[in-house]
Amino acid sequence: LDRELQVRGGRHDRRAFQDHFLHPETTLADFASARYREEGDFIDKPYRFAGQKSAQKKVTLTLEREGCLERNNEKIPLFLEKRYTIGADAGIQTEYFIRCGDGPTAETIFAVELNLTLLAGDARDQYYEVPGKTLDDRRMNSEGVLNLVSSVRLVDEWTRMVIVIDLEPEADLWRFPIETVSQSEAGFERMYQGSCLLAVWPLKMNAGDRRERRLNLRVESL
Repeated sequence: LDRELQVRGGRHDRRAFQDHFLHPETTLADFASARYREEGDFIDKPYRFAGQKSAQKKVTLTLEREGCLERNNEKIPLFLEKRYTIGADAGIQTEYFIRCGDGPTAETIFAVELNLTLLAGDARDQYYEVPGKTLDDRRMNSEGVLNLVSSVRLVDEWTRMVIVIDLEPEADLWRFPIETVSQSEAGFERMYQGSCLLAVWPLKMNAGDRRERRLNLRVESL
């Protein structure tokens, strides 16, 4: 295939709430083309189920994993606990608690990956909306980086629905389309399948340090 029509593949299945620890110099172009270094061992390893609580029409599920950050043949222990609180009105509230174990300073990028679709990548009535930011291209098949974002909205005027993602603290937001290649009478064509969004938080942690990050997802009516 022509280089411009190659599928942007991934090292892993495109799912939601995937946890990445990336090299600090990783860029959007690196990630979108799968030419990046996954320094943590969290993306493709199991988490331990650590409990469930129910209260006020919500359920909280806690998962945890003792993993590591590997760089220059050194392994830095990392402990990650994440809590999903799910409710009919609140959507999915996700809390991340990251603790650094003994070893050298851990400098990395913690990124949470979401893969969502509003079905049409080029439609005028389906688009990104970021409060306080101006997007040069807000279509669902657009690509770019927005710095210090606290909220992003995926608007679908056709169905009168909005997917709202809130980030705490503010994060850089990477976005790019997920595409496959289809052969037609006109030749090879890109086919939009969905959109990949990454909430990106640079981290610098010493032994014993603890960091908290939050990502909340909910659906609202227009």
